[in-house]
Amino acid sequence: MKEELEEELAWLDVGAVDELNATVDSLPPPEAFATRTAVLPAPGPSPAADPNLTTDRSPAFAGGPPAEEAEEEQVPARLGRYDVIEKLGEGGMGVVFAALDENLRRKVAVKHGGSFEDDPAGKQRFLLEAQITAQLEHPGIVPVYSLEAGKQGGVAYAMKVVRGVELTERIEEAQALRERLGPEARELRELQRTLVEKLIRVCETMHFAHMHGAIHRDLKPENLMLGAYQEVYVMDWGLAKAVGAEELLEDYDEDAPTIQQLDAVQMPADTQTMAGSIKGTPIYMAPEQARGESSELGPACDIYCLGLILYEILYLQRARPGKSLLGVIEAARRNELAPPPPELDLDPEVRAIVARATQSAAADRYKSAHDLGEDLRRWLHGDETEALPDEGARKVRRWVRQHPHQALSALGGTVLAALLLFLGQLAWQQIQRSRARAESEHQERVVQTLRSRAELGRDRIVRHFLYYGSLSASLTASTVQVLEHAEPQAEPAIYPAKTFAQFLGAPPHTALAPSFGGRIISPRAFVGRGAPSAAPGELRQALGRLGHLLEPCREIFLAGEVGSLARWKQRTPEEVDRTILSGDLPLIWVYVALEQAGAIALFPGAESQWDEDYDPRQRSWYREAKENYQQRGQRRNWSQPYQDGMGQGLVLTCTEVVLSPQGELRGVVALDLSFDKAAQSYLRWEDLPGFRRATLVKPGGEVFMDLTTQDEPTLREDGTLDRGRYGDRAVLEAIEAGRVDHLVRGKLLTLWVRAPTLGWTLVADVELPALEAALKD
Repeated sequence: MKEELEEELAWLDVGAVDELNATVDSLPPPEAFATRTAVLPAPGPSPAADPNLTTDRSPAFAGGPPAEEAEEEQVPARLGRYDVIEKLGEGGMGVVFAALDENLRRKVAVKHGGSFEDDPAGKQRFLLEAQITAQLEHPGIVPVYSLEAGKQGGVAYAMKVVRGVELTERIEEAQALRERLGPEARELRELQRTLVEKLIRVCETMHFAHMHGAIHRDLKPENLMLGAYQEVYVMDWGLAKAVGAEELLEDYDEDAPTIQQLDAVQMPADTQTMAGSIKGTPIYMAPEQARGESSELGPACDIYCLGLILYEILYLQRARPGKSLLGVIEAARRNELAPPPPELDLDPEVRAIVARATQSAAADRYKSAHDLGEDLRRWLHGDETEALPDEGARKVRRWVRQHPHQALSALGGTVLAALLLFLGQLAWQQIQRSRARAESEHQERVVQTLRSRAELGRDRIVRHFLYYGSLSASLTASTVQVLEHAEPQAEPAIYPAKTFAQFLGAPPHTALAPSFGGRIISPRAFVGRGAPSAAPGELRQALGRLGHLLEPCREIFLAGEVGSLARWKQRTPEEVDRTILSGDLPLIWVYVALEQAGAIALFPGAESQWDEDYDPRQRSWYREAKENYQQRGQRRNWSQPYQDGMGQGLVLTCTEVVLSPQGELRGVVALDLSFDKAAQSYLRWEDLPGFRRATLVKPGGEVFMDLTTQDEPTLREDGTLDRGRYGDRAVLEAIEAGRVDHLVRGKLLTLWVRAPTLGWTLVADVELPALEAALKD
């Protein structure tokens, strides 16, 4: 089991210079990065934190200066496939806009790096930032959604919008408390401990990045965002690089001013990030970083920055103040730190932790960001730290503080009895603490194992449904083109159902297909008809247009097996026929129904079970697609599993409405997928020890998919299966609250992961003892 988990780790994979350029060149370019002239509030000073994720306190959200002071700027109307709403902020490597993803109806942040026509190095750095941030999939790192390319070399990427406050603001709150209430105020100590807890989360995030081969090189309070729901994000990966890799970009310009020249003109030593031969923020640089040893930098560089941030939280001042840029860089090279205020420097353990993290030599610092976080956690819990192990009197004081009653009892006896009691109690507490810590760490590994498997299953399900949703969108686009521009075929490849009753009179290339219940199937023809009330002329016209969709249906039918149109076109028509008739594909039926004459064309052609009064417009799949669009504006819909009327077992139907350019509903396209194949692939984990079941739950608790339950589903009047609600009320309430992602009740561990793009939640149950035993082996 451990080996399997190690194999699933996706290590950082950044491209070389040519590969980064090829990344953009290979993207399907949109029509343009169209621009429009808009009056926007003039931005204030560029924030030190990454503007990728703006906060409600930024000028863009606050409304900016009065209209008469606003500046007129060129703002893109679209960036790739996103509609721009407003400008959020501007940094050294690009401008960030709020934008709308029309497909998923969500707001995103899009960072636009400009055209880069005269700045190839900037383009490479921008792409590298997008690559590294996208590959570091962790709750503490903002997810990247897509990379967009425009004309004239324009590049942008979309990411999650995050609102919160920078750590800098919370440190300023602590400074204000100290001035108002004094250094010993309980409120100040509580706030500082809270900020240390947030920094531990940052240590965990950076340990994840380091384990995946990336270093940040620009950690500082301005780049740490604290969300409203306890989120802690590490921002601005613009200077990140792969550990041990050569510098991918050359940001240093020989004609650019040197550090000495900048200092001569009194360049301020603030928290702005530098790029060039020395990269980072001088106030927070490690010594090796200030010396420009880029090729030698590793995780220890980030650990040093974390130590300086800890110093600022504890002592409420910067560790390396300075009035000039050159002075700060020289102090960084010598590893000179300002002495902390005496009234705040009262704890030798935190002093030792700061000193250990900020050693001059990288080898003398903590071995990992995880070790630094663990030492901070021990200090918060009152346990012995790695930076300053207990010795002599300090060990006695700690024990007495934790066990005052035992200490008093020991003092009441003889010296020998007190000594024996002290040693015995100390050893017992150490053993108990070690056992408790070991059990806690082991259970966390168990939870993480299930979480990794659930996230992997979730991602596969999302890719599955989104992929087939994209196929339905492709067929919808083809249908719109046919209805608007194509002339009806004189002899469309659409046959009535009776022609498939026997080979005599059947369309060409028909065959008996065992996978379709032994029916006569044609992989080169539709079966179709119209509503009973349709006028013959109107029906012929509608079916004549639908005949143009035969080849698009064949292509879509095979896309799930082949994966690309280029490979599909390399096959002979006979090979395509055999693949369709094999029954090995997830896709079973593809069909299009029109409002005009109630016409329907189904592929592949087969003898149907349609009644004489069959009208597709009255079927549940058509009505539901139409109602979802008219009532909620939802163009695509997934049905509940239902029994296929043509004998193909349980199926899921993806429907999408067909609209004219004027927005008039013209019909519905539908794809039927095998429910059993989808569930077998994503919801059966028999190889996971202790696995009981995995369930896909819709918002509100309705079960969408669950093959492991023994309960028989209820058949609705419209033929769909009602699998009821998820039965564990405590789990549903926890999912709704969103505070935790797992519950342990006795021997049962239940964990869930959300699929935001689909709105569903994957819930997994395992027997805790079985999974724990497997991980111990």
